[in-house]
Order: sequence, then structure tokens, then C-alpha cells
Amino acid sequence: MINIKIKNKIILLSISISLFLILGIGTYSVVSFHNNLIKSSNEKLMSDLLLGEELLNEKIEGNWHVKNNKLYKGDVLINNNFEMVDKIAKLTGDTVTIFLDNERIATTVKLDNGYRALGTKVSDIVYDTVVKQGEIFLGKADVVGTINQTAYKPIKNSKGDILGIWYVGVPNTPYNEISNKFRNFIVIYGVIIMFIFIVISKYIADNIVRPIKLLEIGANRITSGDMDTEIGFIGNCEIGSLAVTFNLMREHLNNMVMKVSDVSNEFETLFKGSLDAIIKFDAKHKVLDINNTFTELFEYKLDEIRGLEVDLVVSNDEFIEHSKAITKKMLEGNNVSRKGVRFSKSGKELFLEIMGIPIVKDGKVIGGYSVYRDISKQVLYETKLRRQKSTFESLFKNSYDAIVMIDKDRNVLEINDNFNKLFGYSIDELRDDNVDKAICYENFETLNDLTDKLMSGTKVVLEGVRYSKDKMPKNVNIKGVPIMENGEIIGGFGIYTDIGERKVSEKKMKYMSFHDELTDLFNRRYFESELVKFISKEFFPLSLIMADVNGLKLVNDAFGHEKGDLYLLKVSKILKKVSRHNEVVARLGGDEFVVLLPNTTYSDTEKIIKRIRKECEREKFENIDISVSFGVGTMTEEENYADFFKRVEDNMYREKLIESPFIKNKMFDSIIDELYENSHREKEHSELVSKYCQLIGKAIGLADRELEEVVLSGKLHDIGKIAIEESILNKQGRLSKSEHKKIRKHSEIGYRILNAINEMGEIPDYVLAHHEWWNGNGYPKKLKGEDIPIQSRIIAVADAFSAMIGYRVYRESLSKEDAIKELIKMSKVQFDPFIVNIFVEELKKENSELI
Repeated sequence: MINIKIKNKIILLSISISLFLILGIGTYSVVSFHNNLIKSSNEKLMSDLLLGEELLNEKIEGNWHVKNNKLYKGDVLINNNFEMVDKIAKLTGDTVTIFLDNERIATTVKLDNGYRALGTKVSDIVYDTVVKQGEIFLGKADVVGTINQTAYKPIKNSKGDILGIWYVGVPNTPYNEISNKFRNFIVIYGVIIMFIFIVISKYIADNIVRPIKLLEIGANRITSGDMDTEIGFIGNCEIGSLAVTFNLMREHLNNMVMKVSDVSNEFETLFKGSLDAIIKFDAKHKVLDINNTFTELFEYKLDEIRGLEVDLVVSNDEFIEHSKAITKKMLEGNNVSRKGVRFSKSGKELFLEIMGIPIVKDGKVIGGYSVYRDISKQVLYETKLRRQKSTFESLFKNSYDAIVMIDKDRNVLEINDNFNKLFGYSIDELRDDNVDKAICYENFETLNDLTDKLMSGTKVVLEGVRYSKDKMPKNVNIKGVPIMENGEIIGGFGIYTDIGERKVSEKKMKYMSFHDELTDLFNRRYFESELVKFISKEFFPLSLIMADVNGLKLVNDAFGHEKGDLYLLKVSKILKKVSRHNEVVARLGGDEFVVLLPNTTYSDTEKIIKRIRKECEREKFENIDISVSFGVGTMTEEENYADFFKRVEDNMYREKLIESPFIKNKMFDSIIDELYENSHREKEHSELVSKYCQLIGKAIGLADRELEEVVLSGKLHDIGKIAIEESILNKQGRLSKSEHKKIRKHSEIGYRILNAINEMGEIPDYVLAHHEWWNGNGYPKKLKGEDIPIQSRIIAVADAFSAMIGYRVYRESLSKEDAIKELIKMSKVQFDPFIVNIFVEELKKENSELI
């Protein structure tokens, strides 16, 4: 059996306990810190994912779709479009990527060579989760060979089909580094704590073993015949009693000697054996004697300092005056007690309790004793306690959460500033009151149960509503943490995190998930869920109206998408106005709406459609009649949802097919009328250009059909100006760069407007190219020479000549002769030289009425 001394057993037991506590607490702290760090990262990524999606929808209108194996949002090509991903990355600090299927097409993620990681694939697990299952992926993922904290969300088209993936993420490296630093801090802190445990346990062991050792030494000396040894007072314990018995025995054996030297021996024993350091000096401050503890503490032997001035031995230049002041007061006959700093031989700083006792003989002070009790450990411990208290108070006061501290009777002891801010109470208003009664007006029994649970030592975590001083409800996350002292629960902390904004956001998101963002009507998701609910006998007959807004693309092209949105809004308001309270009005997407009518017959539904048509006839949009095609149907009990919906949809498309050409032509005529109504000059200019086109077309021998096309193209060449602000068209003076850029768009707008009319043939292409230059410096496609359609080259010459001789608000008109010179000057540069020559020759003919 291994013999281990008592002292070593005590030290080993303390080390084992401290090691167990440090490992347990340290492991829990590191794991909790890492988990909270990753949780915070995921919450931020989810927020960034939604923020980025909102920015995309705000900056780029329209639905997602794939065309020619490329991803578009509305009319904007996303492939290699880095503007938005760079902007979102800069705003959030994340890496940002848009995938087509599982291939990166726009990204801020870069390869090792510094190039963007275009064409790289997403990991299999992310692809399965997001594209195949249609769910959001949140967590670690391999991003081009680097582990990141990531968030992936499916990109869907208007039909709900998954086209690609929307991604934000951050490298995992910074979080690992933070966790490692925190772990290293815990290790260092644990080593320090263990060292303190070892020191304290050694100190305790020394104090326990020392009396036993003294008894052992005394017994050995008596055994060897030394009868003068006396064991000092050890304490009121068994060992102390044994020591008393030991001394009585020695006294009985050596009674005569003790009577003579008793006082001297007792004092010498006290002096030499004292646990306090003692130094004896004379009236001139010169050292006479020291005890063993003084040697241990100050590192001096008596021979080194005998005869030296006591204050110079134990102090330095900084504290010498303080030391001399104590010695002087003592030699004046006063007992002195102070706390101060002294220094050992090696310069070690010692925190001491200092006692001065004068030696008086025949009423005269002949010297003194200075007694030094080492309180360095106590000072360090008190300093540590003060720091811990300061740290706790700082955390309590500056926490972002509202915190209240209560006693075991549930009465308020303290609150922090954020509790005051959140609930409006000051500490004076709550101190010694029940906190539950102050911030809760309902469910007291449940609340008492929770507090009982807390006071039983169980942590409490929940979400709920509490009330401020002015009785305003506050959505909060509530944590209850018990306060323990010596294994007993003496109170607890109530920690309240304000989650009001999160709750509002959740409510808003829930609302948005069932409502169309533009019209505020219900969306397809809500409609489909409600349709399933309504397929029940209690709602039969169940009717459905499907409405498709005619001419939306034409309105978008003519007036811009903002006007198109207003057009849809007007239709949505009409549908909402006509519908009854129990009917579901929803926008399926794009230009399609539905009205679900429970307990409504087919004939009643037809009447509702008539009311909708009448409302449409009363309304106008930009002087254009509002036109909607309808499909209607009433569901039979034998019919399933899909067949019923398709039947109504087919009815709507059948009506749209019949009405669409007429509606488009009517809207087109309205657009032309709107353009000419706003500017009589534009009408005259267009008619003159048309006549010049006819003159040139006949002169170069165009066929009848081609001649008709170029004449109509000349008349419609500026139709795109309907979408340009009137203030720009009629501006006096030169246009700014931005205004000029808008003007240059009119040929593209005109192309889109004309392209929406089925009967226009190739006229849209001629209008699109009528500002292309012969030398390739025109717009919008920078076509050159004969790559430009000849019809467009004819319009270009006719348009320029008409513009030069006509009135413009920003310049004087040219004479016809000067205009002809300008045409010739720009021949081979802006204009086809052949067309210019033909036109000039025709203009010079005496019978030309066009001059």
C-alpha cells in the first residue's frame, strides 16, 4: 500500500476537485460560445438572404425566367451581371451568388487565381435540399473548396418552378478563430485557477500538518533528554489537547527549571515560533534580532542586518517615509497597527498587516518589536473579488437585455438601465415589490408556476408578453436564472429580451406570404389553399372567375412598367370593389386575377362579371379603355380541382383569343392619339416624314408592299416618344446627358409597342433601326452600312430633313437649302449616300410640292 503524507493527500484532493470543475465549466463555456456564435451567424445570414432578395425585387422588376439557357429577372439578364451581387455583398459583408440550376452565373465568390468562380457548381447536399426539395438550406457548406456558413434559397418563376438558387455566406474561418481564441483563454484561465487552488491547498495543508510536526519534534527532543523544549499553543482541538498534556508532563518533570526560566522560554518560543515575521530593534532603530518567519518572508539572515536601521531593511525609497513614521510613533510609546507595503531582500513586494509594540523599561522606551503578518494572498483574493464584482456589475448594467434581480420571496432587489427603458419603471418604484405583479396583468397562476420552477433551481426559457408601466404590451424572450449561494437558492435573475421588432417582422412576413406585393390582394398560394377549403358541399354551388388584363405588355412598353403596375392596381381595385365580403379575390401573377365565389350560381356569377365590365367602362387609364378578358365556371360535385380550374382557364383564354387583336389595335390607336394630342408638332412631323419616305420609296422603285411599309414606318417612327416625359420633349435649350439617354430609348420603345401588334410585320424592325448611322456610330445596335434595313435608312434621311426645316424649341429651323447641304455633309457618315442623292434630286425637281 502506498504511503502518502496527509499534506500531499490534501493537495491531491484539491487539485482533483479543481481540475474536474475547470474541465467541466471550460468545456461547457467553449461549446456554448461556439454554438451561440454559429447561431448568430445563421440568423444574420437569413436576414441578409431576405434583405438581398428585397433589394433584387426593388431594383429589378419582373419575374424570374429562363430564356436561351440564361436566367432573366424581368427583362434583365442575370448571367455575368455583377452589379447587384457586388452591391449586396458590400452592404452585408457576405459572399453573394445567383445560380442557374446548380451553376454559378453571377457571384462575388472568387477562385484562388482571383477570378470570379463562374460556372462552378453547388455542393450535392445543397442542391438536393434547395433545388430538389425546394427548401432553404442554412448551415455549413463547401463553397469552391472553402467551408462557409451559408444560406441558400430557391429561385422560382411565376409558376413556382425552381430555376436556380439565391445564396449568401461567410467563410467559417473567422468563427473558428474566435472559438479557438476563446478556448485558449479558458485554458489559460483554468491554469491560473488551478495554480491558485494548489497554493491555497498547500497553505491549508501546512497549517494542518504544522502542529502535528511540532508535536513530533517535541517528542523526539524529550526522548533525547532535552527537557527544555515547550510546545506552543496549537489550538482547541485534539492535537492542541495533546500538546497541553505534553507540556504538563514536561512541567512535572522539570518543575524547578521551569520556575526559573518560564517567562523567558515562553517569550522566546513565541518570538521564534510565531507565524508572523518579527524584528526587534533598539531606541536608535538598530536591528537586534529577527525570528524565523522574518527570514522566510524577507529573505534576510540576522547576520546580514544586525545593527542596520530597521526601516532601511524592510522598505524602499518610495515607502521609506511611511515606514519611519510608524517606527517613530512606536518609539514614542504607542502601539501601532497599519496595513502597508514592504519589500523583501530580492525586491519582492509584500502586502502586510504591520503592528508596532514598544519595549518599555522603568518607564522609558528602550526599543520595540515590529510584527509583520503576510496578507498578500488575502489582498489578491480581495482584489479578485472586487474585479469579479466590477465585471458582474458592468455586465448587469450594460447588458442589451432588461434584467431584474429578485430575492427568494420574489421581491425586486435591483434592475438595470435597459429594464427601465423597456418597462418604464425606476428601481425606487419596484424595490421590495413583486416583479410579476408589476409587469404582468394576466395568467398569474401560470406566472407563479414559472417563478416556483425558477426558485426550485431550474432555468426557465420562454417567449411571452409583459407590460410596461403605461400598460403597453411588450413581446419578450424571458429567461429565468436562479442565484445560488453555498448550495442554497437565494434569488434569481429575470432576463427579458425585446423581440417586438422580430414579432412585427414575422407578422409582416406571414401577411406577405399570402398577399400580392403590388395589389395587396391575396396571392396564388392563399387562393390555392382557400380553394381546397371551399371544395365542400356547404359552399356549393362554387363558382370561379378568372380575369386576364388585356394589353398590359403594350402599356408597359408605351408608358413604362410603373404605369403598367398602376394599370394592374386599377383593375385590382375594380375587382375588390365589385366582390362581396365572403369572396376571395387574388392575383395569380402577371396579368391574371381570380375571384372565388362560394354559394354562387353560374347566372349570379355572370351578373357579377357584367358589373365588373361596367366598372371598367367607367374607368380610363391614360385615356385608354380598361379591358379584361374573363373565364367563368361553376364547379360540380363530381369535378376535381384541377379539371375545374383548367375549364375556367380555357374559357378565359378562348375569350382573350377572340378579343385580343381588337383590343390591342384599339389601345394602339389610343396611344397614337395620346402622342398627337400632347404634341401637334409631332403629328405634323410624322406625316411629313411619311410623305418623304413615300417620295424616296417611289424614286428607288420599292414594290407596293414595301412602299406601304416604309410609308407607315415613317408615320410611326417616333411612336416610342409616348413614354418620354413631355418636359424633355418640349425642353428649350440643350438636353442633359441623362435626358439625351432617355430620348435615345424611344426607338426601342417604339419597337416594343409595334411588336405587340400582330399585323405590323417587319415595321417594328424598321422603326428600331431608324437612328443607326451609315458609319456604325448610331444606336441602339450600332449597325453599319447595308446591315441597316433600307427602310430604316430612308426614314433616317426623311426624319433628319423634316427635323432640320421644322421648328424646334431648342433651335431655329434651317432653310431647305441649308438642310440639303447638311444631308450631303453627313452623307457616308450618318446617312446612306445613295438615299441622300435620290432624295436631293427629287427635292430639286420643279414639280416637287414637298419643297
